[in-house]
Amino acid sequence: MPVPVPTQPPRKVKAVPPPLPHPVGKVPAAPQHEKLGASQCRGCHRLQYDSWAKSGHARKALDCEGCHGNGSEYAKASVMKNLAAAKAAGLIFQTAAFCEKCHPTADASFLPQAHAHRKK
Repeated sequence: MPVPVPTQPPRKVKAVPPPLPHPVGKVPAAPQHEKLGASQCRGCHRLQYDSWAKSGHARKALDCEGCHGNGSEYAKASVMKNLAAAKAAGLIFQTAAFCEKCHPTADASFLPQAHAHRKK
């Protein structure tokens, strides 16, 4: 007579979620704007460039894009002439809090000293 084979109830299998498009904890970085270099700013912003070039910032290699963000997306004249578009494209206007990283006594009156500005 055949020996009965014990049957086991079906195993419950946990549903596996679909894989993430990137490994956990390795979220891809947002696209970065390309750095153009201060010489690209010089063409339109000569007053600011010339005063910056004589400054301690220039000697320490802190250029225009170090404060105003990399310019590949906002450097076109058509974008720069539209302040909202320039900001949306990455143009940054720093605050005293940014300057305080190196200049502990920086306040709002400190900002205009970074480079020359056109008289209004």
